[in-house]
Amino acid sequence: MSQFLHKGLIIRWETDKLDWEFTKLWATASRTRFIPLIDGDRATEGQPFPYCLFSVEAGEVLGRMSGTSDDPVNLKWHTREVPVFFTVFAQPTSGDSRDAKTIAADLALKIMASFGGHPDPAAQGSPGGIPLDYGQVLQLSYQDDYGVSMDDDVYQWNVNYNALLDFPVAV
Repeated sequence: MSQFLHKGLIIRWETDKLDWEFTKLWATASRTRFIPLIDGDRATEGQPFPYCLFSVEAGEVLGRMSGTSDDPVNLKWHTREVPVFFTVFAQPTSGDSRDAKTIAADLALKIMASFGGHPDPAAQGSPGGIPLDYGQVLQLSYQDDYGVSMDDDVYQWNVNYNALLDFPVAV
């Protein structure tokens, strides 16, 4: 079911217009050639900074249940906890006086405002709100965030979550 979580996270990202928070720091020509949210473990060659890699891990089944529905597809349900990772990469940008660490941290705060974990309750987005084709996200729990210097002018900021999913399983 992680493919549905991938899709739901991208929908939430787009709904909250997080692309713009990244691409407004890019050269105009790059905005039509690249995307800032990359589902995978590495960016394509020439990817402009800043950008964000995200991944959804396998997770573990916490419980299995049977329902009372007349629909045989919905008779079995799994509750699964799935780790979700967002990793922002930034470097100093022309026309922006912030250093790479500050840019990465600021963008991580935008992610936390959307998905949870922002330290200011007024900046916090609506809880949940991640659509799934099947089942639902019961909770997206912020775990931690931290920065790592990657190079003299490249900085990485990690934002980690656990998603609690409840979805039907056909057996």
